[in-house]
Amino acid sequence: MSFTTTIVRRQTWALLGVMLALTLGGCASGDNIKTVKPPATFSPQQEAQLLKTVLDALEKGGIPGAVVGVWAPDQGTWVEAFGQADLAEHKSMTVDHKFRIGSITKTATAAIVLQLAGEGVIDLDQTIEKYDTTYDLKIPNAKEITIRQLLNHTSGLFSYTDDPALDAVSYANLLLYWTPQELIKYAVSHRDTTPPGKEYHYSNTGYALLGLIIEEETKHRLEEEMDRRIIKKLGLKNTSFPTLPNTTEPHANGYMSNADLLRLSFNLRGNKTAELVDVTAFNPSWAWAAGAMISNVNDLKAYAKAIGTGSLVGKKMQAEQLKMMPVVPGSDMKYGLGLAEYKGWLGHRGEVPGYDISMYYSPELDATFVVCLNRTPNSVQSDALLFGLAKIVYPKKF
Repeated sequence: MSFTTTIVRRQTWALLGVMLALTLGGCASGDNIKTVKPPATFSPQQEAQLLKTVLDALEKGGIPGAVVGVWAPDQGTWVEAFGQADLAEHKSMTVDHKFRIGSITKTATAAIVLQLAGEGVIDLDQTIEKYDTTYDLKIPNAKEITIRQLLNHTSGLFSYTDDPALDAVSYANLLLYWTPQELIKYAVSHRDTTPPGKEYHYSNTGYALLGLIIEEETKHRLEEEMDRRIIKKLGLKNTSFPTLPNTTEPHANGYMSNADLLRLSFNLRGNKTAELVDVTAFNPSWAWAAGAMISNVNDLKAYAKAIGTGSLVGKKMQAEQLKMMPVVPGSDMKYGLGLAEYKGWLGHRGEVPGYDISMYYSPELDATFVVCLNRTPNSVQSDALLFGLAKIVYPKKF
């Protein structure tokens, strides 16, 4: 045996001895030992309840399809697609399908406004007089209405979507292009619902104005700020703020019954039936800052948590955002600055022609629920279905 071989063997045995000592020492002290806990899974009974609840809702509402996501770290994960994404082509729904998310867009518009407030560009309690003059809107109470009141729906501004004539024109031709100024001026032609700051009255008009405020202060188009400040910042690969009627694949088609479409468009001709009409092609200008975005269930999961934890706006602005007021006196449903709250769950519901979406996140439980339906109006309502599922998973919280 050579001298070199002897040295190598001695070094090897010494190294093994050190490793053995460290291992035994670790075992003796309990340090450095981490038990990998398997992910929680729903019981067969829970999954059966979740499945039955969704299937019953789809049947009750005559809804072609749905995507549902439940992420409950202490209970399990359940992400499923149901029914049809395209009735004409007989395409089954998948969890990758995108939906128009309607008023969930308000949470993004609000987040950008809160970012601008955090940057010192605007003050939440400044009035809208400056923007009323810039855009020649002729809002009667512009000297009194504040940005905060636009965000929490206490501005008193009539919502343009409550104008039956405007609704009739919009539903009769879903491809019509609208400017935010046109929509606001329709609203201003009506009397305010209440004096500024007095009570909650949901107003899409306020969010159209917030979109104009963002454009005025950033000198960029709203879609550019949405992309930079929200979508890219969170890495949302399947989320967009479109300006054209068509959607990118894969998308779920949206449906309304022929009867509902005729009723909303004041078109009394034709055969009013429950036959479903494809209303996927929809000009998002009608919804714009109040409801134009598109997303899918997995992006909404990430987005709901970002909104619920305040990661997009920072602690100071989140504290402002979470100053909630009941939607109606005594109600468990409350509203802050572009964010709804129900029994500790933070999120929003969105509805545009053909699509009904809800997303809510619980900071206490770190749990997220998302429901995407492809028919409006429906008798189910996505938020009611969402909290019905949450009650199955967390019965003691409801």
